Amino acid sequence: MPYVKSSAKLDNDLSKNVARLERDRVEAMRMRRRVSLFKRVGMVAREAPDNIKIQRAVKAEDLKAAYKLVHDVFVFQKYIVPQASGMRIRIYEALPEMATFVAKVDGHVVGVMSLVPDSQELGLPSDRVFGKELNKLRQAGRKVGEVTNLAVSEEYCKSSVLLELSRCVCAHAMNIGLDDMFTAISPGHSGFFEMILQFEPWGVARNYSTTGVDMVEGKRLDVNTIADSAKAADKLLGEHAFLYDWFVANNPQIHGAAEAHTWAERAFKHVDVLKQLVGSSGELFRNCTPKQLQALQCRWGAAVYAKVFGPSEAKTAPAVCNNR
Repeated sequence: MPYVKSSAKLDNDLSKNVARLERDRVEAMRMRRRVSLFKRVGMVAREAPDNIKIQRAVKAEDLKAAYKLVHDVFVFQKYIVPQASGMRIRIYEALPEMATFVAKVDGHVVGVMSLVPDSQELGLPSDRVFGKELNKLRQAGRKVGEVTNLAVSEEYCKSSVLLELSRCVCAHAMNIGLDDMFTAISPGHSGFFEMILQFEPWGVARNYSTTGVDMVEGKRLDVNTIADSAKAADKLLGEHAFLYDWFVANNPQIHGAAEAHTWAERAFKHVDVLKQLVGSSGELFRNCTPKQLQALQCRWGAAVYAKVFGPSEAKTAPAVCNNR
């Protein structure tokens, strides 16, 4: 005898479907309003203004300008204290695997976004504050990277610079095979990261700064589902859909990303580049632990390391480096 749902069961299923449809309708309206707002202020545009050039920073002058902008913005916001070099240089900025993308106007850097992959020796910048959340991803066997160095000049905050840089970072994450991207951002930026970039909450708000107050929230994006997430968001946006086209179907940064990354890593390990970036002030050397310096020597090579920091400092190198 075929199973026939009772009237009560049918009513219950109908109520659930109605509730689900209402949730979808409310979410669609909320997303459309938020995207409409981002468009009105200029943060979302289908094409970047002609005067804005987006590229990966490879030359020493571009890297220095990028980290100077990050430094100046973060000092102004009281996230960090001023550095003698005028740049924000941590161990991560000295890694050839960190990819830093910049937006330039008339040759001047006006926006920055970096992506650094996880490593056993150095971990990620947010381990100190979001270590529990990051370890949860690692324990699941996932390859994680962190989006960091988010900075935009004041005059370009209400422009599509952040969206353009995000497209580069997403393409790079897919290219190097990351499973997840993590970022720690101010609560005021949550709407953009969740609605437009499709990040999800991954850690409640807490203080990131060691010298002041910098409240941030953890966000995570499953790189493997970027295409599906974009399509789902586009369905909610209806006639205003653009995310799948922007980040996947017509993302010019995806094509040639692998070749560009290999060349950028090789170019970064040039003695002149590293001397200009980290060798002039000695801040990086003084602030690094012996283990971190050993990791640098493994990545740069002993000869380059000795030329940047001096032959005597090369003695801090380990006898054996893991193959990368």
